[in-house]
Amino acid sequence: MVLLDAGNALFKMAGQDEPALRRRAELILAAMGELGTAAMAVGERDLNAGLDFLKKTASSARVPLLSANLRGPDGKLAFSPATTASIGSVKVGLIGVSPASAGSGKQGIQAAPPVPAAIGAARKLKGKVDVVIALAAIPYADALQLAKEAGGAIDLILQSHEARGAGSAQGSGQNFVIPTGERGRQIGRLELDVSGTGPFLDRGQADRDRQAIAFLDRQILTTQKRSETVSSAEAKKSLADALQGFEARRRALAKNLESSPRKAGRSLDLTYVTLGGEIGEDPRLKAQVEKLEPAGSVVEPGR
Repeated sequence: MVLLDAGNALFKMAGQDEPALRRRAELILAAMGELGTAAMAVGERDLNAGLDFLKKTASSARVPLLSANLRGPDGKLAFSPATTASIGSVKVGLIGVSPASAGSGKQGIQAAPPVPAAIGAARKLKGKVDVVIALAAIPYADALQLAKEAGGAIDLILQSHEARGAGSAQGSGQNFVIPTGERGRQIGRLELDVSGTGPFLDRGQADRDRQAIAFLDRQILTTQKRSETVSSAEAKKSLADALQGFEARRRALAKNLESSPRKAGRSLDLTYVTLGGEIGEDPRLKAQVEKLEPAGSVVEPGR
């Protein structure tokens, strides 16, 4: 197993930088180090307290930071663009990429365009590792663009920047974009089978397609029955349009199932666990957290 973080882990919102929030960031990195995090991408919110603070704190916690496109005041790359990790005999290449917004000039930090930087780092790894994973602390739209332009140079893109799409893997045919959630509220488990060759396939997709077809079958039946009971031409047309949409979607899903390979060359299985009250807490870590944020003292936005 290899533990990864796609970034934006240290501060809740961009621009925040207070002593109490720095202590919280230090605790998060220390916990990540104790867990053996193999790499973390540098996100916009990780830079709230500046470049020097982030580097020093991550170094003390022994958490490797990656960014293929962030440069410091000297014009040189501020972090390693990539690293490798081994899981048994499988060698994994890891790339970090930060958003263009991280290079707002704060403390001289500049960000090169993220997509070409990530692709350049990936091409240096391809052929030397079994799997290439981009830890992409960039907007979801940029992650989709990276998937499109990278093609087979990157296998998996683990994305963080905004809370969008967590819990699903978006396949492009050559790679997958996987949103990772936000602020440690979810833990994702990604199981990879690399015994074959070619692009990864999602082992759970066929089951999801079957479930969607079953749901559409119920919708189609309900719509047909409703159409038999209405009398107005406007209502009948509305139901006929809805029925046409359901049937088109069902045909597309059925076609996907028919074309799915019986045996995937390489495959993935993605599961998420949302952390709530039913998940047990570590007493030692809880005590450390409550020193910074006593129980009942923090109110989340919207609550």
